[in-house]
Amino acid sequence: MIQKRIEGRGMEALKLMMENVERCKVKRLTLTLHYDPRVEEFVVNEVLSLFEQAEAVEVKAEEEEKRRKEEEKKKEEE
Repeated sequence: MIQKRIEGRGMEALKLMMENVERCKVKRLTLTLHYDPRVEEFVVNEVLSLFEQAEAVEVKAEEEEKRRKEEEKKKEEE
């Protein structure tokens, strides 16, 4: 699911984060949790939202560039 949402962008960073999360799940000698599962969810959601924001900015810039080129082409035709 995560891989589909970010479509391959930043997979190395995400894999490193997931490895760290997996290391956190390893049992310690004590019985207390040393991480909060909500933190894992928060971090994953935060990373996904940052990727989505970056993608939205990129798409917007591409659309703006395309629109600008079309306007220049129309001006040249006139």
